[in-house]
Formats: sequence, structure tokens, C-alpha cells
Amino acid sequence: MMDEMEMKEEEHKFEEALEEFKKKTLKIGNCEKEKTRFMQLAKEEFQNNYAMALKWLLDFRDGLLTSPNQELSDKIDLLIDRINRLEQQFAEQKEKPKTKMIRSASGKIIKELEEENGRCL
Repeated sequence: MMDEMEMKEEEHKFEEALEEFKKKTLKIGNCEKEKTRFMQLAKEEFQNNYAMALKWLLDFRDGLLTSPNQELSDKIDLLIDRINRLEQQFAEQKEKPKTKMIRSASGKIIKELEEENGRCL
């Protein structure tokens, strides 16, 4: 059997371990609504793994708050380039006079007529 000294030593070790555990735990007590939302997220998306839910939220925050401007700027630049190319293609098509060709049955061009607003000139 353990003597009194060994029991006090074990009790002391237990109290130290408990204090260490309390230092590492995370309390969410003053924000009941957010705590409920967090627990629901962890339950639905991470099988009640609070550590992974917290990691995901922090990763999301880091990605959203550290480099969103650069990422959004890059996407906006790509869209602007695409719009400019489309406008240029549209302008080139508008400038070209449309022609209507009269062909023979063999495919030989007999006559080319310029078209403006659907009418031959």
C-alpha cells in the first residue's frame, strides 16, 4: 500500500497536471451564440473535432485577411484583359464590311456585294 508521503506526492503530481491542462484548454463562455455556432460547425463539418474546426477557421482567416487584395487584384486584371480582347474583337468585326457572295452551283464566286445593315449596296 501507498504510504501517506507517496499519496501526497501523487496528489501533487495530479494537481500539477490539472493546472497544466487548464492552461492549455480553450474556454468559450462569454459568447454563447458564437460558441453554439462553433460547436455546430465542428459537429457538421469536422465530426466534433474542435481542433480541426479552429484550424480551418484560422486558415480561412489567414487566407482572407492576409492576401485577399492581391488575389482579387489578379482576378480583376484577368477580367479586364478578357473584356479588352472581346471589345477589340467586336470593334474589328464591326469595321469589316460584310460581303455577300453569289456563287454558281460549282462554288465559283460570280459576284460579291457589300452589305450594310442587312442590305446589299
